Amino acid sequence: MQLASVLVVIVATLTLLMGITVLFGSKINKKALSIWFFVAVAGASLWAYSVTVFLNLPEGAVAIAPWITAVMYISALIMAGGMVGFAAKFTDFKKGRTLAISLAAVGAAFCIAIIAVPDLLYTNITLSELYGNVVNLRLGWFYFAYIFYFVVTIVAYGMLLLTKLMSRPPTLVKNTILVLLVGPGVCALTAFCFGLIVPLNGYDLIWIGPLSIGVAVMAFYYAILRYRLILIQTVWLKMLSYATLIATMSLAYVVLLFVLSILLFRHSYLSLESLILNFIMTATLLLIMPWLSELMENVRSLLSINVVDVGYIVKRLNRFRAGKVNLEELTVFLADHLHFSYIGIAIGDKLYGSKEVEFGAKDIEIGAIENKSAPDQIWQILKNKEGDRILEFEELRAIVDLRDVDGQTFGRIIFGAPHREGQFGEEDFSQLEMIIGLVALAVNPKKGRRAS
Repeated sequence: MQLASVLVVIVATLTLLMGITVLFGSKINKKALSIWFFVAVAGASLWAYSVTVFLNLPEGAVAIAPWITAVMYISALIMAGGMVGFAAKFTDFKKGRTLAISLAAVGAAFCIAIIAVPDLLYTNITLSELYGNVVNLRLGWFYFAYIFYFVVTIVAYGMLLLTKLMSRPPTLVKNTILVLLVGPGVCALTAFCFGLIVPLNGYDLIWIGPLSIGVAVMAFYYAILRYRLILIQTVWLKMLSYATLIATMSLAYVVLLFVLSILLFRHSYLSLESLILNFIMTATLLLIMPWLSELMENVRSLLSINVVDVGYIVKRLNRFRAGKVNLEELTVFLADHLHFSYIGIAIGDKLYGSKEVEFGAKDIEIGAIENKSAPDQIWQILKNKEGDRILEFEELRAIVDLRDVDGQTFGRIIFGAPHREGQFGEEDFSQLEMIIGLVALAVNPKKGRRAS
């Protein structure tokens, strides 16, 4: 059981780290919510630590065993009360606050009883290296009342969130509630079974309850980062949050591997070294997944000649805006992903293009447009200065002004022939006009707002 203890300690540490991050990183208007969250997380961590300590107590630790047992059962009460308080504050129901305070008071009464009269909970404690450490529970009214308390808290938590869900909240809040129902719900049911019911026949599997906390941790982190359940302000706390989330997800895989080996083979043949290696490999994969996803998006956008991946282009243009813009790199990117034979950006006397050309910005002017109503001619056709001949290089087709917020032209973007089959229609031009507006922002971020 030593390996299981290591996993439980890691889960408890990550859980406590998450609670500290949220408590110190949340905004003032979310402090009450983050405090309830920290209470629940602190209780969960303390429960996991105390279970691990109890399972590894030596036979001679008879004096400390009752105290560890008390912490084990009291910390579970703190966790349950904190979860109901969190749900009540999140849903912001007046009756919910009353319910949370009432359940907290009942939980406090249970805590006092466990400390003052431990015989109500158990008859004796057995410490054995051969058969394992066991709390011989007293199956009387107190323990059944203790179990009923957790039934009430689980139902209260679920009912508060479901009531909020039935009030037709905004989509963001609705998605947050669904995550908070599924993740902590799985954790609560698992902890209830392996922490309260299974111990009636022995403590061999009690460690599964604390391990299930990892599911709730991932759900809360997902709700915090994806749906802004609690806004974390400082950069270093955000980085710590992402690092903790990656570690938690990696640990979840390792725990699943370990638990499956126990359930299938009645014994884990996995060594601590192999689990550590699996943890490192999973964490590494999670770290590089954003880059792999980016690479796949890039390849898909390049290969889809007949379809412009507007979402990917917009994302990349926003990155161009964030830093110093290399105009040649920008034109190459636009030509590749908008699928044109050539794209150039002319600013002042300089022309930056996706490939080398034999003319410059001064050689291009806007010619007269005939038949503007035709879908393929709604943009201005390129001409050179010396005559009416349309430029033949790369079959240059059109030029669009890049304008600032005042409507002043500060540059132009030049398009060659599209790679796709057929002519561009109105829908294609609408997409390009939006993208050109972002190009204007990227090239001239202080003034650029729109293009035409």
